[in-house]
Amino acid sequence: MTGSHETFWWLLALVGLAVVVFAALLWLRLRRRAETERRAEEARRDDPAA
Repeated sequence: MTGSHETFWWLLALVGLAVVVFAALLWLRLRRRAETERRAEEARRDDPAA
């Protein structure tokens, strides 16, 4: 019984780690997209031909 209990905690830790990594990658992607949109907006505002 102890072995299966230990396996449960290892699996729980692995799933938790996967969730943290997924959340970090998603956050970085969204932050990069927001930065790109902000730069594009500044370029449109600074461009006198637009």
